[in-house]
Amino acid sequence: MIEDDGIFMSPKQVQQMFKISKPTELAWRKNRTLPKPLVMGRRVYYKSKEITNITLK
Repeated sequence: MIEDDGIFMSPKQVQQMFKISKPTELAWRKNRTLPKPLVMGRRVYYKSKEITNITLK
């Protein structure tokens, strides 16, 4: 799996990290609170470095 190597995070992992629900994650994506995700086929991933940069701010 792609997210196992630590480069990418799935939306579910982001939800667990920030302790938010799926509708909140979608709203944050729409409001650009979260970085632009990568879409590979039908799957959505976030770069883990970009997500960790959000938590450091």
